[in-house]
Amino acid sequence: MSEAAQRGGRAVRDGQLWGLYLLMVETWALDVELMEEHTDDSDPDKPYAGILKKNSSKKDRTGCAVLRYAQSTTCLWECFAKYLGDQTPTGQTHTSEDAQTMPSTKRKRTKLQDKELHKPLLAKLKKWRTDTHFNDPLQSVWPITWLCDDNSLEILSKTNPDNLRTVDNIIKLLEETEEWGKDCGQQILKVIARFDKENLVTVLHSHLAKKTRTSVTA
Repeated sequence: MSEAAQRGGRAVRDGQLWGLYLLMVETWALDVELMEEHTDDSDPDKPYAGILKKNSSKKDRTGCAVLRYAQSTTCLWECFAKYLGDQTPTGQTHTSEDAQTMPSTKRKRTKLQDKELHKPLLAKLKKWRTDTHFNDPLQSVWPITWLCDDNSLEILSKTNPDNLRTVDNIIKLLEETEEWGKDCGQQILKVIARFDKENLVTVLHSHLAKKTRTSVTA
C-alpha cells in the first residue's frame, strides 16, 4: 500500500499539470472477502492469510490494506488518508480544484556525481538493496522496491556527494518520509559515505584533471 501511495504521488510532480494514476489489479483481488479479522490498525499491511508459509500463494501474501484499497467504492484519496493516519481536512477530502491549486514540487537541479563513479556507486546501492531485502524475514510480502526503487537509486548514484552528507539530504532529494529515513536513509548514507571514502583518490584526480583542462583553455 505504501508503494501505491508513493507511485501515485509521482504521477505528476508539477501542480500545474494533470496526471493519471492507474491501478491494475487481478480479478481475485476484487473477489476476496475482507472480514473483521483482516483489520489491524497497528499493522494495516499484514498479509491476507495472517501467517505466511514458505509456499504461500500470491493472495495469501497480499496486504489487507491494498486489498481494501482495490475494493473501495469511496474516495481513494480518503483511503490513503486513513492508511497514513492523516486526520487533516485536506487529507480527508480531495477535489479537482485541489489539484489545480497545489504548489509546484519540481525537484531542484542538483550537482552531478563524477561520471566514472556513477555506475560503481549504483552497483553498490543495488547490492545493499538486494542484501537488505534478502535478509528481511518479510521479504516474501514486501517487494524489494519498498526499500528504494530503481529510479531513486539512479538519482542517488548521479548526485554529487556534497549534496548527500546527511539523511535529511537524502529524504529531501527522494521526497521520502522521515520514518523511511530512520531506516533506509541511514543505511544508504552509510553505503555512500563508505563508497566516497574508498574512492577519494579517484575523485581528487578527477577534480585535478578538470582544473588542468580549465587552465589550459584559459
